[in-house]
Amino acid sequence: MLNVFDFYKKNIILAPVNGQIVEIESVDDFMFSQKIIGDGLAIKPLDGQILAPCKGTVECILIEKHALFISCEDKTQILIHFGLDTVEMKGEGFECHVCVKQNIKIGDLLMSVDLEKIKKNKKDDTVIVVIPQNKNIDIIHKNTGQCLAAKTPLFKYKKFCI
Repeated sequence: MLNVFDFYKKNIILAPVNGQIVEIESVDDFMFSQKIIGDGLAIKPLDGQILAPCKGTVECILIEKHALFISCEDKTQILIHFGLDTVEMKGEGFECHVCVKQNIKIGDLLMSVDLEKIKKNKKDDTVIVVIPQNKNIDIIHKNTGQCLAAKTPLFKYKKFCI
């Protein structure tokens, strides 16, 4: 007989950038703060180096280079979005170091961002990490405080898998 806990797999997403973790509800963007896109956390970055927070595959890089989707090893999708309204910068100040369909491992450099250009363009530099809406996934623990890229757990989730 199967135990109900056999249907759940717990996973961890690490912080993709060095900085201070903040609640998603405090992000100054309705789509993120109201969790319309998905649940997760945000980080006030100390630098512009975005590292892979999990092992997986790069699924999509937005043309403006400010955001990308990763499919984790367990096929869970995560979105890493750098800044608010940074789409208006049309890629200026963003450099991607990976390409679509590329396999990645924890700590691989995904993108570099020029924080001075973000400030010069008067954009918020908050990094948002969410699991897009998925009824089969629940975030069960969110971390707080300072974080180190590719080292500090950002959040733990459970995935209902049959």
